[in-house]
Amino acid sequence: MYKGSVQSSLSRAAVEWMVWRVNPRKFIEQWNRGTYGVDEQWLATFQANEELEMPGHFSARCLNETGRRVDFVTRWSKWSFSDEKDKKCGSGLVRHGVCILGIEDFEIIAKMPNLMFNKMMPSFDYSIVECTAELIYNRTFLAQVDHKLEENYYKNMVNVLYHKNHLKKDFELNCTTSYQPWNSRKYPV
Repeated sequence: MYKGSVQSSLSRAAVEWMVWRVNPRKFIEQWNRGTYGVDEQWLATFQANEELEMPGHFSARCLNETGRRVDFVTRWSKWSFSDEKDKKCGSGLVRHGVCILGIEDFEIIAKMPNLMFNKMMPSFDYSIVECTAELIYNRTFLAQVDHKLEENYYKNMVNVLYHKNHLKKDFELNCTTSYQPWNSRKYPV
């Protein structure tokens, strides 16, 4: 069993595998008996078990190394383990150990390689939701180039390198991220 983000980026092959080969109904029934964090175990368990042969899976080896953090692109969260006003959060608000993003955090969001951001609460600050949606729309449909896509970040992610090479006989998995610009950035950028 593994724990990860609820959000995931999956290929069509991975989704078809889950729907047609695994029959997730039984798995969901078992998971629904859990009480805490079961939503964070669902996809992570599939993806981290090589034996299941899920398309696009990853190796549990890196996840089992103590203190090892693997880069990802789907969701970015700013963690803060304080329930009081936090100077590390642009908005100053923390909920369940995660900064609640506000418009003060927009500059950092615009510079991140991630696809989703956690936590935005429209009832707290709707402007961050609207501005982020507009940013994504402008980049997607209007070819806005305000932050150059750092392709090397994606190409050199440990899980991407694993997926491209794990079937090669001489492939040696290195769980240490090799792309230093993102690895060494501090919040806020």
